[in-house]
Amino acid sequence: MTEVSLHAVRGFRMRRQHLIERAPTGNLLEGVEAVHGIQAQISAHAQFAVAQRIERCKSAEIDRALWQEKSLIKTWAMRGTVHWLPATEEPLFVAGMRVVRLPSIERWWRNEGIAPEQVRQFHAAVLEALADGPKTRQEVAAAAVPQVGEWAEPYLLSSWGSGFKRMCQAGLIVFGPSRGTNVTFARRDSWTPHEEWADGDAALRELIRRYVRSFGPVTIQDAAYWLGATIREIQSAWTALQPELAPVRVIEQERWLLAADVDVLTAMEGARLPVRLVPAFDPLLLAHREKTDLLPESLRRRIYGAAAWVYPSVLVGGAIVGKWQYERKSKLMIVTIEPFQKLTKATQRAIEREANYLAKLSGRAAEVRYAE
Repeated sequence: MTEVSLHAVRGFRMRRQHLIERAPTGNLLEGVEAVHGIQAQISAHAQFAVAQRIERCKSAEIDRALWQEKSLIKTWAMRGTVHWLPATEEPLFVAGMRVVRLPSIERWWRNEGIAPEQVRQFHAAVLEALADGPKTRQEVAAAAVPQVGEWAEPYLLSSWGSGFKRMCQAGLIVFGPSRGTNVTFARRDSWTPHEEWADGDAALRELIRRYVRSFGPVTIQDAAYWLGATIREIQSAWTALQPELAPVRVIEQERWLLAADVDVLTAMEGARLPVRLVPAFDPLLLAHREKTDLLPESLRRRIYGAAAWVYPSVLVGGAIVGKWQYERKSKLMIVTIEPFQKLTKATQRAIEREANYLAKLSGRAAEVRYAE
């Protein structure tokens, strides 16, 4: 069995995720496809995550991809959270996630006391309300509740997603462009008319295959965690992939990698890894069940906080050595660093370059400060 260092693992993941060499300017989808979706419940941090992976990316480019070109699709995806998915991969996620999510969706409605026929009526009324384009929750409720009944209103107006979330997970709707502070939703069949994956089991296997390619080496527990599934729900897909996988040993633990990537992994031994400021909920921070590849367990709560919050992190050599926050002024983005250890002058200069790079996303300059 091949044995590799943690440094090589960190380098492999950073390279695959365009955190060593960013994708060329204009190749937005290349950067997003490298991580198979950007968690996006906080838009500003999602934009930082994209910008870290595409050279000289701008906010306007991301907005154009989301709402004009529709090459990025906003929907609820892995772990039941809002993501920007590449339109090229969105059908794969819908089909694969449906395999693991449909039973829980049906169970959720059942636990709410809503019969299957009522759910079908609910779906039909929402889709009819969206027939002529994206609408806000309030607009959909005004059209659908008279058809379905008053019981449907809380499932349409809840800011936590509720009925809309389950319809996204079932592959019926997606997010449309926001109107001020109000989100909108659109029919998926008219918003993103890409060819469907007919075989859900094959789609789930392909999802896990792509996950291993970008985030390996991993365990089955990692794959289940990334998807927001149980080991039982993905066991058959994981087993079916075994002929393509090779075991590697990392810190006395057996993990798995695509066999074709073992040489790529070992080539990262001794590689120079750049300093990076990764944002809150960055894909790198969310991909594995255990976090000790990134930082000691004793520091975990300083990044992975209460209420499932994940703080923006300072990466040095692929390891988390601090966290950061920002405040935008009219022409300035103030970046405050809270280091977990003493930082060298060279690292501080690299942090300043990183901060300025991210500030340019919104046309600002950066001022770096250090917390006392």
